[in-house]
Formats: sequence, structure tokens, C-alpha cells
Amino acid sequence: MQRVGVYGYFGQSPTYFLTQTVNGTTTKLQARGNKSFSRVGAYGWWFLQGPGHRNLFMLARTMHSGQREAANDPGSLPAGAAGPSWNGGFVEAH
Repeated sequence: MQRVGVYGYFGQSPTYFLTQTVNGTTTKLQARGNKSFSRVGAYGWWFLQGPGHRNLFMLARTMHSGQREAANDPGSLPAGAAGPSWNGGFVEAH
């Protein structure tokens, strides 16, 4: 039996907080500057049965992620540059 699929989620997350400092203690008051983010990827499960009841289970997953620059510093990236993105994944076998 094998299973393969794709997944993704998208949303918004704050990039900075309004703060207040009283007697040297800074407290976060309100999240601001929502910017979009995304996570997309694929996965696969493989169940293999070999001779003599030797079974192999493998799981593989990959993901691509990205986010935009901070909203309170819109000039933080040079013209034409994009926000950070990264890739990841793993393979597991039993």
C-alpha cells in the first residue's frame, strides 16, 4: 500500500508589537503589521512486504516556506528583493 499527497496552509502573522516600558520592564501590548506566509509540500508513505515477512515502511516529506519582510520597516529589503524562504524535508525508514 502506498499513499501520496500534498498539503498547504496560508495565513497572516504579525511582524512587530507595540510595547510599553514601565519601571524598566517592557511589555508587548498589541501585535501589528500582519504579513502573509505560506507552507506547501508533499508527502509519501510506502509499505513494502518482502520475502519471509520482512516489511519496510518509509515516510518522506518535503516543505517549502516563505514570509515577507517586517511591516514596520518596508524599506528593509533592496528594490527587487524578496522576503525569506526556505526548503526542508526528511526520510524515515523502519
